[in-house]
Amino acid sequence: MTIEAALALPIFIFFMLSVLYVFQIIHVQAQSYQALHQEGNRIAFSAYGEREDQTDSIVSLTESYRIHPFMWWQDFGQLRVEQQYYAHAWVGYDLGVETVDDEDAGEYVYIAETGSVYHLTDLCSYLNLSVTEVLRTTIPSLRNDSGARYYPCERCPDTGSAMVYITSQGNRHHSDRNCSGLKRTVTTILKSEAIEQGYGGCSRCVR
Repeated sequence: MTIEAALALPIFIFFMLSVLYVFQIIHVQAQSYQALHQEGNRIAFSAYGEREDQTDSIVSLTESYRIHPFMWWQDFGQLRVEQQYYAHAWVGYDLGVETVDDEDAGEYVYIAETGSVYHLTDLCSYLNLSVTEVLRTTIPSLRNDSGARYYPCERCPDTGSAMVYITSQGNRHHSDRNCSGLKRTVTTILKSEAIEQGYGGCSRCVR
């Protein structure tokens, strides 16, 4: 039994590591495609503001990379992976109405559900928060990118946990990772509509 176990256990471990490696490859591919899809959508959407007549314009992005084995028994060389994004450039909708002679009428901006400003890009740091988990005891010595201190969040109850969450741009620390202060619900509207609704320009992305 000892000899059988000595032979079977390594084989079982090698098999499980190989299976986990396959899942890791799938995970990397999924993350890569998600990033490719987001970038492709951004380019396709941006085509609206720059087009003259791009009804048949195509956005095509290709990403190539190689996967290397990490175990000696998986010596299959370098596995080349190629992923592609392929879509029509977004050119808006023809509603059959007279267009407004306004340079901002066809420009789209982004607004957050709880915000008071509009953003020219969904990549603005206000909309894409970088959340970091830190020790509560280190909060007094930490500063955000603007040099400001961190104060307790008014939205999430203080649980007294040892770890809290902060962002590089905000000035609040949060006990709850799911606090609404750490999330952004983003909507796309016309810039002219945003101004009419009282939204001002974001100081970070609007110059």
